[in-house]
Amino acid sequence: MSPIQPTQIKPKNFKFVKANAMERLPFEDNTFDFVFQRYMFTGCIKKKWPDLINEIVRVLKPGGFLEVSFRPSKMFDLGPATQHLFNGLTELLEQGGLDSDIYQKLDNYLQNQGQLENIKKEVKQWCKV
Repeated sequence: MSPIQPTQIKPKNFKFVKANAMERLPFEDNTFDFVFQRYMFTGCIKKKWPDLINEIVRVLKPGGFLEVSFRPSKMFDLGPATQHLFNGLTELLEQGGLDSDIYQKLDNYLQNQGQLENIKKEVKQWCKV
């Protein structure tokens, strides 16, 4: 998050909170009706995903809505140079303890969390240019 946040365009009932979900979010249990988390695949190591999901669910009200969004780590119909680049990136992520295929496993983490219901996974293929 940028250290400078916009002030002229934000609603009056809104404030930016900088926090680390890998430690503890600075909110009480059951605070939010809706939690949106995206692009965390480069910010969470493999073994910490269950902890991260638990922390997000902790601040979600019962009956609340959780939306998790990722850019898929598998791209389709890549040319040889792009495929080589993508393979190198995947290798770097894995060496750093990150899970380059988290989008394939996330629904299992959510199911195993135990408090979530009606889990739906939607995968969209990137457009070909």
